[in-house]
Amino acid sequence: NDKLNEKGFFALYNSIDNLFEDDDDEEVAATTSDAAKGRQDDGLIKKALLAFIEELSRDPDLLPCGLECLESEQEQALDMVAKLEKQPSNLVIAQGGDIQVQDLTGDWDLIFTTSSTMKFNQGLSGLGGSFPNGRFGGVVQKLQASKYTSDIEYKERIEVPAGASFDVTVTGEWRLKGTVNLFTGEP
Repeated sequence: NDKLNEKGFFALYNSIDNLFEDDDDEEVAATTSDAAKGRQDDGLIKKALLAFIEELSRDPDLLPCGLECLESEQEQALDMVAKLEKQPSNLVIAQGGDIQVQDLTGDWDLIFTTSSTMKFNQGLSGLGGSFPNGRFGGVVQKLQASKYTSDIEYKERIEVPAGASFDVTVTGEWRLKGTVNLFTGEP
């Protein structure tokens, strides 16, 4: 397997970092707060995760969003996500679980999923395989909110040769619910 994994990424990063000598000015940086170091770690983990997902998406013969990735690749991505979730920059942790609707509104491109339903359907709707040479081309989730409503729109791209590609739109409502882990007491 010639793909760069998380362990390999950190080994490469540390090898490059070790090539440079520390200056006396760096002593100030050594006293950096834990929060600042946490943000640096967040950045490294996030970059490694995004690079890994991008590498999974390079093969044009495979469906996007990790729908055809190996189980070992899925586990690798989930391990990085678990580490990222524990970082101080996680909005849920940073705000003590007090997430507001406005924190989530906007357009969200699906870049990776572990959904067994999406893997089975080879997309959100399953329509990609219903057309000759049709295939899932991606999903955008649009979360909108006002004082009275919270609307969601999923727009799935179905790619079909000869310019016959189209979008499938699914709409609905969404709600934000807070939960607390009974074992840890964390949001």
